Amino acid sequence: MYKRDKLNTIFEDYIVFRELNPLKEGLPSFSELKKQLKLDFLPRKKDIEYAKVLTSLFKKIGDFEKVIYFGDTYLNDGSVIKNLTELDEYKVFGVITEEREQDYIKFKGNVILNTKWRNLLPILEILERRGFLLDEKTIVVIDIDKTFIGARGRNNKAIDKARMDAIRSIIEDTLGEIEEDRFDYIYSRLNRRNLHPFTGDNQDIVAIMSIIFYGDYYALGRFIREFYAGKWREPLEFFNAITISPNEKTYKLLEEVKENLSKKNPTAFPTFREREFSCTIKRIDFLPDESDVGKLLKEEILITREVYEVGLIAKKKGALVFGLSDKPELSSISKGRDKSTSIHLKQAKIFPK
Repeated sequence: MYKRDKLNTIFEDYIVFRELNPLKEGLPSFSELKKQLKLDFLPRKKDIEYAKVLTSLFKKIGDFEKVIYFGDTYLNDGSVIKNLTELDEYKVFGVITEEREQDYIKFKGNVILNTKWRNLLPILEILERRGFLLDEKTIVVIDIDKTFIGARGRNNKAIDKARMDAIRSIIEDTLGEIEEDRFDYIYSRLNRRNLHPFTGDNQDIVAIMSIIFYGDYYALGRFIREFYAGKWREPLEFFNAITISPNEKTYKLLEEVKENLSKKNPTAFPTFREREFSCTIKRIDFLPDESDVGKLLKEEILITREVYEVGLIAKKKGALVFGLSDKPELSSISKGRDKSTSIHLKQAKIFPK
């Protein structure tokens, strides 16, 4: 039997999603912090302003001296570590983990690049020898998606599948029965790093584009050629060039995205995000414990035991554990929309046993 627990056992509501509103009561909302910090936009992880918002929240929580950050991508999580370091409010160290075949840890400034999740506990000992003790003066920041759950390189496909489930279900509602292979091909062509200059690695954009190309409202090959030729740089510009009859269901979805992009709403495709929430819930603790491990890792979203244990140890030693998620609140919190519980409150299997 797998042990089960919920994310909130570790985080105790010290969580922010994309909108940077803490779940913990008593902490300032982003709209309050925005005024205090004189910001005119919602920052993302790559922005120094994101680190400023975190620092403001940490100061509201307590008198900390050190930040230890656990994440899965050098680009995004590495940016937060770099920016927190540059702000010079705390001693900062980061650990970026992606499971790979070769087993190594590599130091890059104040960051450890790690290729095995099982190395995390030995890495804690390395950090202690470097003065990063887990104590009441330490805040441990843990990226949630593909770190605390859906460990990158091991279980991340299950998180990707929840997103794809959501897009598939919208296509079925709007365009009818889906051809799985064709959809998989379109999504895989769009969800690539070389298109990030256009999509911003934003699944709202990838989702609506998947629907547009699946419905043949624009040819995927033509878009790819035009993108590399420099024709398309902004999603809204491209979406304005799409022609769909107002009578079609897809028209309403595209108009929803266009309206939100024009208002600079960070969640451009709420219909997709709400569907992603229900699809994510369905991929938590739904397979029998006796399932083949390969199938479990591929299909079900699991708590990463090694990160979970880091959280338990940190709490036991008096540190505060703070969770970050890039997902919008719509993808993560039920907010009374249905009887499903929020993701951070749902019991999940802890892997490995």
